[in-house]
Amino acid sequence: MVKHRQFKSILAVLIVSSAAISTALYVLLGNAKKLRKENVFLQAKTARRALVKHVSTSLSDQHSSSWSAEERPRCKALIEGDGVAIKRAGSYDKRHPYTPNTHCVTMAKDCKTFLKECQYTLDASLEETEFPLAFSIVMYKDVEQTERLLRAIYRPTNYYCIHVDGNASELVKQEMKRIVNCFPNVFTPAKVFAVEWGTFSVLAADLSCMGDLLGHPGWRYFINLTGQEYPLKTNLEIVRILKIMNGANVADANSQSRWKSRRWDMAGRPPHNISLYKGNVHVAVNRNFVDYAINNPIAKEFTRWLTHTKVPDETFFATLNHNPHLRIPGSSTGPVDTDYEKKPYIARFKNWGPGWGEKSFDWPCGGGWSRNVCVFGVSDLPLLVSRRELFANKFYASYQPQTLDCVEEWLRNRTVLEYEGKYDFNYTFYRSMPHLKFVYRPDTENGVLSYF
Repeated sequence: MVKHRQFKSILAVLIVSSAAISTALYVLLGNAKKLRKENVFLQAKTARRALVKHVSTSLSDQHSSSWSAEERPRCKALIEGDGVAIKRAGSYDKRHPYTPNTHCVTMAKDCKTFLKECQYTLDASLEETEFPLAFSIVMYKDVEQTERLLRAIYRPTNYYCIHVDGNASELVKQEMKRIVNCFPNVFTPAKVFAVEWGTFSVLAADLSCMGDLLGHPGWRYFINLTGQEYPLKTNLEIVRILKIMNGANVADANSQSRWKSRRWDMAGRPPHNISLYKGNVHVAVNRNFVDYAINNPIAKEFTRWLTHTKVPDETFFATLNHNPHLRIPGSSTGPVDTDYEKKPYIARFKNWGPGWGEKSFDWPCGGGWSRNVCVFGVSDLPLLVSRRELFANKFYASYQPQTLDCVEEWLRNRTVLEYEGKYDFNYTFYRSMPHLKFVYRPDTENGVLSYF
């Protein structure tokens, strides 16, 4: 244990030296403004050029030993919706059953080699450094897939809390511990729960991470993830979109009365005249919202009340964000229900398929189904790369594996182009979202929400 702590401290110093501005600002975040000098920024640009050179190899080439390049179709063709390539991908999968790629998971025994060979981004732009993010990842199995998710979203100026299910195997716990020990800004929560769908334990895992993340300074927004998700935007794009949000929270909600008898009546009336709503558990909420959710007495009482309900994780965020009288920072003061045009839900692309009734979740599924949610397949790739949401759910690395492989390659290449200054993302949609006019923003200065 002592050696692990010593190594983690040494690694933090190494990361600082290899990513001049961003990691130095991460370590001394409270004094960030004093350190933002132009000459330091130029040093960071040099480090980023090295990163670009390091990651420019596509994933298709990187893993070429796993398949025949002549047989396995290129991601470019699949992303463009080439019907012949999609057929070839299906044929290839039948001839070559999926086997987990445990290369990076195994390599985590040697952190220095792990960080280098698995191509973690150990630098961040000045803009990313000035707007740190906080993430939770709730996972149960598939360490390989969770590691790929972490690799995609990792920046040294963000914070990451990984909740490993109390029911997970000892091997999963050990492998995730090795990975966590390789980073100074990644940790597991102090309190861990055995998660069971439909019970309070699902929400408890997120709340555990949220509480611990509040102990880390400076981050602006919190995003909760599971191990079966993957980003559809680069970290810099996420930062810029959330800056446009200006403190507004992203939380799905619907006001259908059918949920009352199914989920809430057994608990009696909710406290503090709270109106109840159902919504996705996946959110992007500002730091002040998280502080309220964890520390405010009203929120604490509401959380206790939720322990007597069904599927409380789908009530918690939707309800807190849509009760204006609670005056929660960033909450909605306008319409409640998610609407694809008028109140878009950009936290997550989650496809429940045709017939759902709301376009946000109502799309053809090119893959398979798990618990009424689309598990994306290769024919979904053109749709995935065109989405406006920040993340997508759900992927299984073992199901039509080129789906996740190609999204990973596409996002990595986009990040490289971003670092080289060769790619500009269009943010017009986000700036024009109608519901941003209906947001409670307390303590604003010049129209910008103040953060702790």
